[in-house]
Amino acid sequence: MEKIAIVGIGGRTGTLFAEQFKRSAEVLGVARAQEIELIKAKKLLVQKRGFEAQVFEGNIIEDKNFSAQATPDYILVSTRYPVGPVVKYYYQIVKEKNGKIPALVLSQNGFEAVEEAVSALQEIFQADASNVQIIRLNLFNAVDGVRIDDKLCLKYFEPIRLVFSSAFGPIDTIGLKEILTKAGVEFKEYQRKDCRNMEYSKLFLNLIGMASASWGKSVQEGFKDKNIFQEEAAVLREYAATVKLAGGKFINFDHYPVKNLSDIINIAPMPLLAALRNILGGIISKGRGDKPKDLSEADHYNGAIIKLAQKFGAQTPVNIKIYNKIKNAGLPSGR
Repeated sequence: MEKIAIVGIGGRTGTLFAEQFKRSAEVLGVARAQEIELIKAKKLLVQKRGFEAQVFEGNIIEDKNFSAQATPDYILVSTRYPVGPVVKYYYQIVKEKNGKIPALVLSQNGFEAVEEAVSALQEIFQADASNVQIIRLNLFNAVDGVRIDDKLCLKYFEPIRLVFSSAFGPIDTIGLKEILTKAGVEFKEYQRKDCRNMEYSKLFLNLIGMASASWGKSVQEGFKDKNIFQEEAAVLREYAATVKLAGGKFINFDHYPVKNLSDIINIAPMPLLAALRNILGGIISKGRGDKPKDLSEADHYNGAIIKLAQKFGAQTPVNIKIYNKIKNAGLPSGR
């Protein structure tokens, strides 16, 4: 059985993967001291839609004790940005063991994770960095964290849906596909040439609702307001123009037709879009459940678009407006 170390247990994505992958792999959870305490006290719960909440259990170690463990086949980093220091920490330990080098799996939102990881690996392994496989993974399931007294309950729906691509180093992904298949995960693999477009397309979905959240509203509430909806549409239009200048494109995912949605938003007149905004808001909210937008991701949503636009000479005034509004209001902390 393949062994996978998941860095970020206690966080939403890391806990979800640990819960699902224990069906198909030997899972080693890696967490910080405060998450370890929560787990040991049986105060971390997971609840799949339609089922009762269950206490999360598993083989968990504190991050500082990682060096005492046998090297896994995969290291899945589910922590927030910056990715580079995390990758450097664990792969420096791997190098010192002088054994097999596990594949690195990155599940962060945005499109900066691979570049950060490559830089860290090159610093450690230098010319041999290309021997380390980086697999880029995008998850579609929303995970909501709810406090119940002194417990944290992480809620999500099944089936787990994701896309991935081998972004750097070796190409073969047979081992990961076996893990996903046995875990009952719905997935699609993209060729390396489409990895960046996969990231661009996932970010398009993540952007929806950021304008509404900057006003303190859910997606459905924001879409009901004509002015806020126009901001939402403008954000996506600016992003589409930026991706085009960068030489990228949007692709349709199963269940999430990003390219089609982008075409509609770019081509349809604003009055027509505004007339359909309540329908669109209902559809998007249904897919996400009640999970609110995470404004702490603004640097890697609107902020990343602004940086990309500056590189290619695109104009993003609405993204800048929303980004500054969120930053000036102060971002919530979280992992």
